[in-house]
Amino acid sequence: PLYTDLEQEIAKSAELEKLLIRNGSICTCSSDDERNRRTAIETLETLATKWVRERHHNDTSVDGQDEEYTGVNPTIITFGSYSLRVHRRDSDIDALCLFDKIITREMFFSDFVDFLQQDSRVSDLLAIENAFTPVVKFLLNGIYIDLLFASVSDSTKLDTFHNLRQLKSFSMDVHHDYKVDDSDLVGMDEASVRSLNGVRVTQFIEQKVKNLPNFRICLCAIKAWAIEHGCYSNVLGFLGGINFALLLAHVCIENPESESWPASVLFKQFFRTFALWEFPQPVMLTQEVNRNPPPNVARMHVWDQRESHDILPILTPVFPSMNSSHNVAVPQHRRIKDELIRTAIKLEQGCAWDALLQHCDFFRRNSNFIQVTISAKDDGQYYKWCSFCRSKLRLLITSLETRQTSIWPFAKFFEDESCSFEGGGPNQPRRLYFFMALRFTPPLRSGKVNLKHLTLDFLHKVNAFKGRTNGMDLQISHTVQHRLPAFILEKYIDGPTAQQSRDE
Repeated sequence: PLYTDLEQEIAKSAELEKLLIRNGSICTCSSDDERNRRTAIETLETLATKWVRERHHNDTSVDGQDEEYTGVNPTIITFGSYSLRVHRRDSDIDALCLFDKIITREMFFSDFVDFLQQDSRVSDLLAIENAFTPVVKFLLNGIYIDLLFASVSDSTKLDTFHNLRQLKSFSMDVHHDYKVDDSDLVGMDEASVRSLNGVRVTQFIEQKVKNLPNFRICLCAIKAWAIEHGCYSNVLGFLGGINFALLLAHVCIENPESESWPASVLFKQFFRTFALWEFPQPVMLTQEVNRNPPPNVARMHVWDQRESHDILPILTPVFPSMNSSHNVAVPQHRRIKDELIRTAIKLEQGCAWDALLQHCDFFRRNSNFIQVTISAKDDGQYYKWCSFCRSKLRLLITSLETRQTSIWPFAKFFEDESCSFEGGGPNQPRRLYFFMALRFTPPLRSGKVNLKHLTLDFLHKVNAFKGRTNGMDLQISHTVQHRLPAFILEKYIDGPTAQQSRDE
């Protein structure tokens, strides 16, 4: 049985929630961070509205006389972890700006991007117009935002939303986000529909999951577990927040009785389910993939298992159904599966929360490692160079996987604080580290294995970075456990946290 004592599980769930709040995995609505996030969203919507009106003024002004703007103002819709209320203190905000049809994607990625860059509150702006889902990334009032674009062909619903919102009181714990439905997809191109997918998936989960408070606690715990165990990163080919949200929503939908489960029981059932899941069998929130578009919506490509080579498919439940985890390759799947099984066993043995969420023995379990060191000599170089190198590391991970070698990547980046620019002097580079465990099949008995040729394609792409300047460097080296950097040894091998993990 999942549990025998309900009162005991309620107490365990309360302990779990306290731990998550204490370590920053749950942000409470009263915190300064939450107020800053709401302010950033309101500021962004104000900026978008101002831009639309200024653009209209510039387009219609004749001899100093400008035509009054009668269009519909844009709105910001949040989605993902922030909208589900499961974000961490260091999480960014996923958002979509929904415009009237008079605004095109070309305008958004040119004029609006320029408009944002001119605002002193905006920094670190990066526009990626040619991505599968086009996005603008930036920092606004200290909050990182990933902003998508879409425009509706019929703005009647959007206009009504703005009018109704004016009638409602706005408070920190109540969201007045625009609700997207199938009618909003009419007249949209495929890129806009994909951009709306994240919003629609989030709103689908909020509608279908019956006990959202416990769902949120459990999802925060799962994310904390994944981060600590090196299994949380879309850019590295692991799973991210929306993937784990879909997995947990599947557990809730498939177990209607979960509405009355405490968070601790839901957490346990999550690991029971996916430790035994036989991928590539897809995880779905609906009974079948909906291949038919809504009325008056164009046909688009929908995920099809007959055509797919995906390893760990987690499907979005709205049209067009897509695999949200298409980046996952063999090494990442192996790591995720291994950690799921290990944790499922620990849960059956009654392991304590802090041992599950704060102690990871990955580095103690392995002897050989590939260490990637990314370095640069100043802040401007460092952030650009690290961002680019991180985006290419999936290529290195898969290239090192051979018949003789298996790669076990740890999805976390580490900074050596002793190399900070403030304390290291003008010539001291700042370094970012990434580690992969290396195992041999059959076990290596003697001699050496040359992996250099397997890194050439990755290095070629890294060296082709157009923004690379003197001082930007990347090194790939083999190391063994006892020669890992001091900060890794302290945290995972020799330090008090590692010792507590061994004792448990």
